[in-house]
Amino acid sequence: MEGGPSEYFGKALFRLILVGGCLDYGILSRILSVDRVEAGSFGILGLKSGWHWGAMSVMCTILFCYFYSSLPLRQSH
Repeated sequence: MEGGPSEYFGKALFRLILVGGCLDYGILSRILSVDRVEAGSFGILGLKSGWHWGAMSVMCTILFCYFYSSLPLRQSH
């Protein structure tokens, strides 16, 4: 599930393993070769990307279900 609770749980667990706070994206500077401010920006970018992918997948699912439900069913001979 894109952008779901599992994604946020995984990110929070990853930050806690690195001995950072749950919302401390600057802790990613330990594994990325950037300073804390840039690492925080990457963390926020990842969070927002997850939200956008999740919203897009829900909208596409609704659209495809609506489109395919309006098609006439083929009858097999």
